[in-house]
Amino acid sequence: MVSKMKAELEKTGVNYRLNTKAVSLIEENGAIKGMYRIIVFLRCQSLIFVCAVAKITQMCYYIIDKLCKHRGLSMLTFTAALFDMDGTILDSMGVWADVDRAFFESRGMEVPEDYAHSISGLSFRQTAVYTKERFGLPESVDEILDEWNKMCEKEYVNHVLLKADAKEYLVKLKAQGVKLAVATALPERLYKPALERNGVYHLFDAFASTDEAGERKSTGKVYLLAAERLCVKPSDCCVFEDITDGIIGAKKAGMKAVLVKDKANEKSIKESMHIADAYLKAYREWI
Repeated sequence: MVSKMKAELEKTGVNYRLNTKAVSLIEENGAIKGMYRIIVFLRCQSLIFVCAVAKITQMCYYIIDKLCKHRGLSMLTFTAALFDMDGTILDSMGVWADVDRAFFESRGMEVPEDYAHSISGLSFRQTAVYTKERFGLPESVDEILDEWNKMCEKEYVNHVLLKADAKEYLVKLKAQGVKLAVATALPERLYKPALERNGVYHLFDAFASTDEAGERKSTGKVYLLAAERLCVKPSDCCVFEDITDGIIGAKKAGMKAVLVKDKANEKSIKESMHIADAYLKAYREWI
């Protein structure tokens, strides 16, 4: 990485002395720290080098941003954080894999390979409508919802845990004065007992679901609803999500977006990373 940045600096064609100094700072301090020291050095130069300073400084900030995004480091500033539940705060995606398998097996079917992707970002009710229509199920939408709730409610009430270090990160944000909200496709009857049992429900200032918003996550409406309930501007919000639909919706709502790594999103990480402002592999990285 350091050798690549040195090569980029040498391509700028600006004053030789500035380039030489910049390269030496990278060699002495490493990638990110070296880039910051270049910026400090450039700001101390005389006006003769204004154009060169501006050009290299702009490039330094660009590279720092890319490095931080790649490494999962936070350069984002926000006064409100909006969190998805499944796969983002709750380590619960395995629950839904089991529910889907049992639901389809009871009807003599296997779970289609594209099913999880097809329902990604849909509200709970929209998922039931989609499932009923796609597979021609005789049950009503409400009956399907009731079946799903009964199948997974026990898990959320008694067993689902937070993702590693998620509680510590929420506590840190709260201590910094950041407002917290839930923005999820889960119904309250599932996420509330899970958050309460794990001791973090009280940390959140507002709650919003895609069922309340009436649209899937990619429209951004659930995030705008959460921001409205927090009484904050969308531009002051940062959304934490594990699915592409959520990242798309956050950006559409005019918010910053952080892609949170989860086993269930491994196939879509590349697509999501291209859209997100940062990639978070584990909460401990930002504590």
